[in-house]
Order: sequence, then structure tokens, then C-alpha cells
Amino acid sequence: MASKYEALKTKLANWKEKGQETLGSVLQTVEIGGTSFAFGFMRGKMGDGNGDLDVVGVPASLGTGILMHGLGFMGVFGKHSEHAHNVGDGAIAEYAAVQGMRMGRARSDVAPGTKTIAGQRASGRLPVGGQTHNPFGARTGSFGGFNRNAVANPFVRAS
Repeated sequence: MASKYEALKTKLANWKEKGQETLGSVLQTVEIGGTSFAFGFMRGKMGDGNGDLDVVGVPASLGTGILMHGLGFMGVFGKHSEHAHNVGDGAIAEYAAVQGMRMGRARSDVAPGTKTIAGQRASGRLPVGGQTHNPFGARTGSFGGFNRNAVANPFVRAS
């Protein structure tokens, strides 16, 4: 009887450890993705005409990323320093994604100011502004009172 109890106790301890590892991974993903999203949102809402969001001449996301990593390495947050690194990773990820988008756009064969989405068609790139293509299906117009064509494209800044 005691051996069955010990086996069950060991099994539960293993499940608990596995659950904590899984929760840690999920939390890391949420912290990095959430921070990246938050900086992207702030850049879109409060950025200048070029989408730049600078604080004292330094891009806010890059500065925050470096600062959070520095504080994490110094141990300012104690045993929670990994969360500071996660936030720093998310901020730097947003900065890197924006810079990558700008570099790709600069090397693109599309004329400046042309709104496009990724993907090629036989006639070239598919324009976004005023497009007749509907990503939700072949029909255009409203469906059940919801006008699918009025949904803003989060990847194109309004002129």
C-alpha cells in the first residue's frame, strides 16, 4: 500500500514540475508578444508621420529593451529578472520588426506611397487601399450587418 502511495506522490510531483515549466513558457511568450504588441500599438497611435516614437532622440522600444536587459542583468528585480529580460526581448523584437519592414520597403520595386500587402499576383502586387479583393471570401459588401470592407487594415498607415 505504501509503495502505491509513494508512486502516486512521485507522479503528482512530476506533473506539478511539468506544469510549472509549461506555465513559465506560456508566460514568457505572453510577456514578449504583449510587449511587442504594446510598442507597435503606441508607435501607431503616438508616433510621428513616419511612425517613429522617440524619447530624447532614442527609439522608445529600443531604449526600453536595452534598459530592461540592463536592469535584469544587474539583478534589480531579484528572482524576477527573467521577466525584465522577456519585456526587453519584446521591445527589441518590435524595433527589429519595424526596421526590417522599412529596409524591405526601401528595397521594394513598388513606388513610394503605394499601399500594398505581401504576395504577388500575375498583375503585380495587390493594392490594399480601395481593393476589390476580399480576404473573407469572393463576395464583397456587408454580411449580416457587418461590413467586411470597412475593416481597417492594421498594416497600412492611413494617409
